[in-house]
Amino acid sequence: MKSENFNKTIERLSSLNNESRNTYKSIGSCVLLFKEFCRRMALWSDTMFLKDHWPLFDITSNIDSSWEIDYNQLSDYLKEKNITIFSPTSNQIIKWFIHWEGNKNKELIKQFNLPDPYEPVITLLERGGDIHKEGGFFEFLLENSF
Repeated sequence: MKSENFNKTIERLSSLNNESRNTYKSIGSCVLLFKEFCRRMALWSDTMFLKDHWPLFDITSNIDSSWEIDYNQLSDYLKEKNITIFSPTSNQIIKWFIHWEGNKNKELIKQFNLPDPYEPVITLLERGGDIHKEGGFFEFLLENSF
């Protein structure tokens, strides 16, 4: 059985639908949210001595490997819920966000006293943006950008 926190997270992500995708009109806001995401990930990677993983990695698995998640099963579940409409980069961050949300209240995570790492990207997605990484560069997919 899935936890209440998992269900709330999936409910929140279910609002990310095809109608809102690529409707984000403010590149400035998109860039600021992504910069905040990178800043938070830098705090986590510095604290955890994982600088070579920055800016994209699963913080939760790196804190305690026993908290593994079956990403194949999660991918199937997200497809069922139609939460796979984003770029591969955003889809991966969504999976890490779900993993984070399921574990963020554990004492081992709370002791770091650092901000929720994935929240800025989820906000960006909720506002209709998308992120794509290719060749070491990030692209922001906005309205009429494809």
